[in-house]
Amino acid sequence: MINCDGFIDTVRQKLKTTAYGKSLEIKTYKGDRRIIITKNWDDDYSIQEDGFVLAHYDHLTIDELRKLLKTLQKREFPRSNKLRIRLIEQSEHRH
Repeated sequence: MINCDGFIDTVRQKLKTTAYGKSLEIKTYKGDRRIIITKNWDDDYSIQEDGFVLAHYDHLTIDELRKLLKTLQKREFPRSNKLRIRLIEQSEHRH
């Protein structure tokens, strides 16, 4: 569990040590909305949004990722105080 206030900084720190092809899953406390961030290469990330909006964003740099995460945080986690975060394999992306 992480605080929603430090969500973006925590994600960036965890992505630094994440291996290529691995993903971080960030969910609300209830688990009804989530964002999956996949590290493709050094400065190439993908995001899968699965909540109020269903969307997929490819080939993001770390700066683009940071800007998009701010938007997604407001849209998907508007009243959340705590978020669940875990490292997942590619095969776990689907419910």
